[in-house]
Amino acid sequence: MSYHKKDLKIKILDKTYELVNQKGYQKVSVRMIARELSVSSTAIYRHYESYSDLMNYVIEKGDHVFSDYLLRNYNEKLSLFKQLHIMAENYITFALDYPFLYDLMFISEYTPITSEADMICDLETQGMSQLISIVDKIIKEKKLNTDLKNLLTHLWAYIQGYSYLIRFHHFEIDHKLLEEAIKGILGGSK
Repeated sequence: MSYHKKDLKIKILDKTYELVNQKGYQKVSVRMIARELSVSSTAIYRHYESYSDLMNYVIEKGDHVFSDYLLRNYNEKLSLFKQLHIMAENYITFALDYPFLYDLMFISEYTPITSEADMICDLETQGMSQLISIVDKIIKEKKLNTDLKNLLTHLWAYIQGYSYLIRFHHFEIDHKLLEEAIKGILGGSK
């Protein structure tokens, strides 16, 4: 394969995404990607400024998969609490189904947090937009004495922490525990 082909940039990204999902980002190098594609490392750097730049594109590609997971079994006819609970379970399922991509996206030095204002995540996907909308509606409907950023931070921290425990310590998902924790974060209201 020649690096002159127009679609090489896409092939590099696709191969990197595949390797990250198979091996974990820590074990994927530019040299490995180049070897897999039968191109030079220089060819990769013609399309991506750095390894970090390439990982950011992998995260961007993963954002869409993650968004699809958040929206699985989503039904706006359900209560806001139930919608939120489903999205939390979907987040955990994503962590289990795509463990290496999860690591890259949420617990690596490449995690796209650019400021405290973006602390939750820099994802601008339909799934994240829907999650934020649900939490905002819960605050208004339940007249909670908190703001959106604060409540999102608490929910995200719990769900992220619980996902981490399940992912790395091989806990089983306790649906009742998850439900009670979300209820507690929401001030006991369901």
